[in-house]
Amino acid sequence: MYTLTVVLRSSYTHSYKSFKGVYKFTQKDESTCIANLWIEYEKLNENVEAPDRYVGLMVKLVQDLDAHFLGA
Repeated sequence: MYTLTVVLRSSYTHSYKSFKGVYKFTQKDESTCIANLWIEYEKLNENVEAPDRYVGLMVKLVQDLDAHFLGA
């Protein structure tokens, strides 16, 4: 099992006290790995939306990594 933690800093994350994207990779067998993704965050106040817009970015990163390793 491998866990990769990505801390994003941008003008979009200024609404959060803390913001961390976490990727957990667990090898299922010789050729299969399962990726679990989640976001740990704390809002500055209750009016701030959940950071759902970053989920697509996280999925895209995993897809790009998958394509890279399959082509290696």
